[in-house]
Amino acid sequence: MQSKNKKPMTRFERAHVEQVKALPCAVCGTEKEGREAHEMKQGLYFIVIPLCPDCHRGHRNGWHGQKAMWNVMKKTEELCLHETLTKLYGGAVC
Repeated sequence: MQSKNKKPMTRFERAHVEQVKALPCAVCGTEKEGREAHEMKQGLYFIVIPLCPDCHRGHRNGWHGQKAMWNVMKKTEELCLHETLTKLYGGAVC
């Protein structure tokens, strides 16, 4: 759901977000359909990580809940972002 306070995504931001959502969940590793892009800071679309609905919004496991799965897996947003960017660009030569 798009917040009315956020600017719309550019086509480059949308393409990046779609690439991120195609990756496995950054916390539990699931590849089930329906992964979401968690914005580490609202409206900054290039710093997003892929999360399944449970690890994103789940009451017990999710970032916006009690973060149980995050704690069990010893994950932080920064670590997940690093792993996400490594999967996307780790082999790229600039």
